[in-house]
Amino acid sequence: MAEERNEETVARPAGAGRLTGRLLLLAPLVLSLAFVAVRALGEGDAEPSSGRSAAADVEPIDVVASGAEPATAEDLLAAGDLVIVATIASAEPGRSITDPQDPEAGIRTTLFELSVVETLTPGAGLDALVVEHETALLDGTPITVNGIAPPTVGQLGLYVLLGGSGAAFPHHALATPGSWARLDGGLLSAPPGAGSGHPLDGRSLDEARDVVAGR
Repeated sequence: MAEERNEETVARPAGAGRLTGRLLLLAPLVLSLAFVAVRALGEGDAEPSSGRSAAADVEPIDVVASGAEPATAEDLLAAGDLVIVATIASAEPGRSITDPQDPEAGIRTTLFELSVVETLTPGAGLDALVVEHETALLDGTPITVNGIAPPTVGQLGLYVLLGGSGAAFPHHALATPGSWARLDGGLLSAPPGAGSGHPLDGRSLDEARDVVAGR
């Protein structure tokens, strides 16, 4: 399936200015990475510092994905091929993915190891898996996607995932930027940055189980 490229605006947080960027979408059913954000350097942009690591207090740049987020809990829970409850056990540096037309534009990924607590998808018993997710620009500047931050180590949550698609993309990936929710005491809440309009915000885990079982 061909890659789809759309011109988008990549925005820094309030007060940090704006950048012109390109969003490179990789077909989610073909590639394990459901969406890849790519910054294209334009006139007036500073060249990235090669190999620079972003400081922990660097404010992330938000990347706007062109694909629409599911509007209902039913649609979100059906967006992937695997729904699990899991804890993020560890996070390790992944790889750099660049735009073939501009090797200085691209992102870095993180490999999150998930310890599976419960598999909601019927017949998909798993103990652990690895999710690859975009977390930074090539120069190490952290990113959010549609305002949504990635999960963190120790986070218990519900995750809607796509399976890997081969040797090039062997790991799982979030089905959409917002296809996960925090879990506390049986109640789901939106991931950081998603806001109260997230389809799973305020829903119970029992409701999610019923939706997945009946899909």
